[in-house]
Amino acid sequence: GELVWLADGKTLLIPWATGQGPHRHAHITLVASDGQIKWDIHNGDQDITELHWLREPQTELQSPKPDKLFYVAQQGILQSVNVLDLTTGQNLKLADGFDQISALGWDIDSHTVSFWWHAPHALSGTDQYRLDGTRIYRLPASGPVDQGGDVYLSPDGKAAILGIHQANGISLQYSAVNGTAAHVIDPARIRVHEVAWSGDNRTFAVWDDLSLEVLDIDGNSRWSVRPAKWSLIWNGQGLSFDHCPSIYR
Repeated sequence: GELVWLADGKTLLIPWATGQGPHRHAHITLVASDGQIKWDIHNGDQDITELHWLREPQTELQSPKPDKLFYVAQQGILQSVNVLDLTTGQNLKLADGFDQISALGWDIDSHTVSFWWHAPHALSGTDQYRLDGTRIYRLPASGPVDQGGDVYLSPDGKAAILGIHQANGISLQYSAVNGTAAHVIDPARIRVHEVAWSGDNRTFAVWDDLSLEVLDIDGNSRWSVRPAKWSLIWNGQGLSFDHCPSIYR
């Protein structure tokens, strides 16, 4: 694997493995500059990939430094997402049982890890976790999610509109938190600039290259507009336009 010096300039992170096939054993080892091994992580994984640094929020008086990293580990044909504390060597498995993981992300503001996944039996979706292992949501999706996408949570946090990136456009889907399936609203929008929910969690607005449309959670269009020039404000309950030449149903 790739050798990485930590921010202190005195510690080296080494991902490595021994053996082949089912007898392959992957490690993450932290070594001091004098050669002393601080700790070695090996949990029976055959491979370790997708290492991403996590940075804790810093004050203006503190210099940024990586405190944790998260990564994808593989055991057999299944993958897991893990968080490793670089100070203590403690390893936490956030989730496992996936055959594909993509679009891993770290949000420094909310202090959360998110990713898209595909699991056996044609299941797919996206998860978000806190670093203590608490799952904030699991949102099921419909179809491939290997290119990731965007999540627009409802105000009550119980559902979301998924904008899944696919080869032929954006697949808009309604998904309930911890639900069993997603409802496809539009299989292929060319582009989506923004999605905004109404305050009652029953409708949402979609702004794309052609129009602004308000739909209910079943995908029924309430109304849409095609202004020649965009200048609008959506506050979750209403819209205002500088110019709106046509409104149609």
